[in-house]
Amino acid sequence: MRIMLLHAPDPLVRELNRRGHDVLACDTGQRSRSKSSRVVDGQPEMNYQSIGGRRKISLASIRGVADQVRQFRPDVLHAFSPASLAWGILGTAGLRNAPVVFSFRGITRRLRRFDPSEWITYLSPRIAMHACESHAVMNAMLDSGIQRDKCRVVYNVHPNFTLMKPAEAWRSEWGIEQDAWVIGVVANVRPVKGVDLLLRAAMRMIDLPKWRIVILGNIYDEEVVRLSKQPELKGRIVLPGYIKQAPAAMTAFDVFAMPSRSEGLCRSLIEAMSLGICPVVSSAGGMKELVRHEHDGLVFPVEDVESLHAALRRLYQECDLRNRLGLSGRDRVRTICAPSVVAEKLESMYRLAPAFA
Repeated sequence: MRIMLLHAPDPLVRELNRRGHDVLACDTGQRSRSKSSRVVDGQPEMNYQSIGGRRKISLASIRGVADQVRQFRPDVLHAFSPASLAWGILGTAGLRNAPVVFSFRGITRRLRRFDPSEWITYLSPRIAMHACESHAVMNAMLDSGIQRDKCRVVYNVHPNFTLMKPAEAWRSEWGIEQDAWVIGVVANVRPVKGVDLLLRAAMRMIDLPKWRIVILGNIYDEEVVRLSKQPELKGRIVLPGYIKQAPAAMTAFDVFAMPSRSEGLCRSLIEAMSLGICPVVSSAGGMKELVRHEHDGLVFPVEDVESLHAALRRLYQECDLRNRLGLSGRDRVRTICAPSVVAEKLESMYRLAPAFA
């Protein structure tokens, strides 16, 4: 099968190629490789092409997709972001022998039928099927009027990343004692991420010694900025900002917290669990699907500061529990989010499409 992927995770690109498919991966990076597909040791060579742009209506990006489709002639075009989905829909419109189009949806917001941009993405009748990042995402799609037989739950792929330096080095860089207990967050911090709830819960832990909260990511939430400056949290909050190596830096965390008010399925949660870091998450969206309460981490009700505080205090005091949950979470995410598992689900979707059925 000839598969064109737009903004797909690299481990998935490699796995589909390993399974014998002829794969062209297009993203906004600069990974350009050979345009021609060759067979190396019995396996098709992967092709990478860069298509710049961020907006859904980008003439250059749309033309770029159209040009690649004409040259590569894929059977399947699978877009993993709203912008690239729009490019795929518009770039293949009217083409003879156009590929079958698939989407990947990762948020729980319902589709807006009076928004024209939705009709060049997830509401387009040209989409054969939608891969939904969690059951919560799929339910939102069904509530938006998408047919059930066009939706499949496909969890995001387990990432590959290099551990650049040990946990001790990250802690030293951030000015944190090596024996401190570290709660970590990785996100672009907006109100929906609920980091203000984490800080409110932390204010009730000032009787406990040597703990810190590290927030990796840009902060766009004024309430988080205000709370981080409160006297109760003085010296407790570390704000390195955005760092490119955030997944590797999570090795310095004892606990990963994601107190979101709404969430499809947090990618940084998958990354943290893959490292064996115990997660504490809200019950928002698909996080409670991945994190089984008391098995792979602790889950608390959305916006319940007291329950979040109780969960953090419990993990602070019970090291054995924290380690057990972290190891179980690592095994779980490495199983259901493994590239081979995700690729197999996508192959099943592709074969169910009208062009292949």
